[in-house]
Amino acid sequence: MTFLFYDLETTGTDPVFDQVCQFAAIRTDHSLNEIERFERFIRLRPDVIPSAAALVKTQRSISDILRGELEYEVMRDIHRLVNTPGTISIGYNSLDFDDDFLRFGFYRNLLPPYDHQWRNGCGRADLLPLVVLYRHFASDLLEWPEGDKGISLRLEDLSSANRCADGRAHNAMADVRACLNLARRMHERLNLWQEGMWYFCRQNFATTISKLPILPCIDGSDYRIGVMLRHRFGSAKNYVAPVLFLCRSEPYPNKTYWLQLDRANLREKMVAREWDAVLTSKTDGDQRIVRPPTSPRVSTDMAEIANANLVWLCNEPAYLDNLRDYARAFRWPPVPNVDPDASLYPRGFRSGQEDVECRHFHDSPPEQRSALLQDFSHPIDRTLALRLLARNYDERSGDREYQEYLGRARGDGPCYDHRGCRKRTRKDALAELVQEVESPELDDAQHTILTEMRDWIESSAVFGRSLSSTMG
Repeated sequence: MTFLFYDLETTGTDPVFDQVCQFAAIRTDHSLNEIERFERFIRLRPDVIPSAAALVKTQRSISDILRGELEYEVMRDIHRLVNTPGTISIGYNSLDFDDDFLRFGFYRNLLPPYDHQWRNGCGRADLLPLVVLYRHFASDLLEWPEGDKGISLRLEDLSSANRCADGRAHNAMADVRACLNLARRMHERLNLWQEGMWYFCRQNFATTISKLPILPCIDGSDYRIGVMLRHRFGSAKNYVAPVLFLCRSEPYPNKTYWLQLDRANLREKMVAREWDAVLTSKTDGDQRIVRPPTSPRVSTDMAEIANANLVWLCNEPAYLDNLRDYARAFRWPPVPNVDPDASLYPRGFRSGQEDVECRHFHDSPPEQRSALLQDFSHPIDRTLALRLLARNYDERSGDREYQEYLGRARGDGPCYDHRGCRKRTRKDALAELVQEVESPELDDAQHTILTEMRDWIESSAVFGRSLSSTMG
């Protein structure tokens, strides 16, 4: 087994319509000794309008991200890296951010989007939930920096406090080194490190649930009590909340539903049947760690609220049964006009034949790929292949289908993802840019980045010239 510590810098926060612009990784053995390094820069695609906030954060200009390698070729190499047998891919908050970018990047480039999660002994992990685990069970091992709202779990703050950083934050390779150095500190408590890794194996979660005690006050029920560790619960709650296991989803077999018991308004929401307001979902092997209810203990105030809610639920079990029935059958409503780039989840897994067609496309000489478009049996794959050729090689870029898409992507008409969210257009980017430039925290270099971005957007846009005076 090897660990692949990795980080991405991206053009924004949307894993569907933004793109990776820098990938960095360090492969180590199971003892975290470095084996090799990787770093790649990806050229901005013609259909992506970057976020001004992302450029300011990473301090990379438009001219920087217009240089680099083609997305298709780099994503193929990244796919090979994370799918090297026995690889555990790990980052910081990677399961909630970086892995989404990889999954959608693989999908739109006709690569298997899920293999790195399970095939050939591969898997995923995330250092951020492990930090939460260490906060409870090995707090003496690390220094815990104070932020505006209590303890800060930001990588740049945590790595600085523990002398793990050796470069500018929000540079992918510097963040990978910080992540690895932090992991090496945590690895000193080997038993806790191994326990943390156990939680990321999807097959282990059924065992986790089975070890939780059953709620005793409802006869014949299989509701189980536990505590959930999650960084989003916040420092004030010490990143933990008491939860009640409800059920496993029928439409989505890898998803479970939980009731967070420390909500002061829980009874009112339950009586009003506002189920979505009280449900917490968890995917097997994700960032949410579940443990028995006594380890770790919640605060006295939290326990009092949870116990009062439990007494009420035991006296009104019908509400709990109705909530479980709702959660078990819940299915996300279909979103109309989902763009092909965003069709990963609505479409589901590719068939065996469709996988063969994609492999044949990859294995064919570049000059023959254009002729293979009609060989795709699924229309979405044919569209993705067309876009791949146009985005990366300017081949087939004059096709009417691609030109219509490019118009929508840049602002002539909306592109929607599987959540119903709209792709960022040039007009959106200009509006965000004006907000960013008004920030008093920007330095001269960041102002220069925004000025160059404005000029780049307006050079190919008919609108927005009046913003020039705003930028000064």
